[in-house]
Order: sequence, then C-alpha cells, then structure tokens
Amino acid sequence: MCFLEPVPGAHSASLEFWGTLLAGIIGATGAFGGVWFQRRSERRERLKEQERQRIEIARALLIEVAGFRNDILEGVRRNLVGMQLSTLQSTFLKSPPVSPFPVYRANANRIGEFETSEVEAVVSFYNVAEGFLSDLDRFVELQIRISVSQVSGSWANAAVANLGKLQEMMPRVAELAAKAASALASRAKVHFAPDTFDIRAD
Repeated sequence: MCFLEPVPGAHSASLEFWGTLLAGIIGATGAFGGVWFQRRSERRERLKEQERQRIEIARALLIEVAGFRNDILEGVRRNLVGMQLSTLQSTFLKSPPVSPFPVYRANANRIGEFETSEVEAVVSFYNVAEGFLSDLDRFVELQIRISVSQVSGSWANAAVANLGKLQEMMPRVAELAAKAASALASRAKVHFAPDTFDIRAD
C-alpha cells in the first residue's frame, strides 16, 4: 500500500491563500457597501432638496393664485357690478407685463413634478385665468374707444357681448382658483380656507 506524503508547508500555504482571498472579499464587500451607502445618502439628500424646491414653488404659486383672486377677480367683480368703468380703465388698462403670471411662467417646467391632480388643477386655472384677462383687456379697450369717440354701434355691441362673457366666466374662474389653491396648499404644507382664501402655516 502506498501513502502520499504531505508536501511540507502545503497546509500553511493553503491557509494563507484562503485567508488572503477572504480578506480581499471582505475588503471589497466593505468598499462596495461604503459606496452604496454613500450613494444612497446622496440620493436621499437630493430627493429632499427636490421636495423642498417643490414646496417653495407651490407656495409661490399659491400666493400668485390668491393674489389674482383677491386683487383682480374680486376687483373686477365689484366694478362690473357697479359698472364703474373708470376704475376698470385706470386699474387694468396699463402696459401689460411680460407675463401676467410670472411665477407660473418661470416654473412651468417644474409643475409636471407635482401629482397629476395638482398639475390638472393648476394648469386648468392658469389657462382659464389668462383667457379671462385677455377678455378683460378687450372690454376695457372697447369702453375707452366708445368714451373717446362718443360713438356707439359696433363697438358698443361688442362691449356688451364682452361684458356678458366676463360675467359668465367669473364664477368658473373663481372655482378653478379655489381648486388650484387647495391643491397647492396641500403641496406647500399650509392651511387654506377656500371661502376666504386665507392662507396660514400649519
């Protein structure tokens, strides 16, 4: 019977090899884990920053919507009811700004980051509100032409038709403003009262 003689030093060499391999695996795993945790932490911070920005945008939009409702829409309603055309003329027939809604225009590409219901409420309001302002400008312009020329006829008929359109639009614009403000308040983490348009921090 033949027995294989163990090679001198083979056992220690084998242990050294497996020890080195194991140490390498542990080191690689530790390095990978460190990178993974770092990237996860960076991603978490990035998401937190994006959410903070969305909240700030929502708050700015909310202030813009509330300002439109409280200053413009309510002002028009009061003056149209009393037909105080001189007030409308002095208030609304001015050199128009680059955009009547600068906050919305500046952040239009970020609104898509909101929830679908929030996007729909905000976009619907601004679309209708811009149409309302366009009709309002047209109405005031017609009234000034009539007052300057002292001629009725086609301009007067157009002004009456435009006035009727404005009065018809106002409840819809107010409703959409309330819906947009409610959606934005939820995103902005503030309290909003639809009836009074009061806004305060939670």
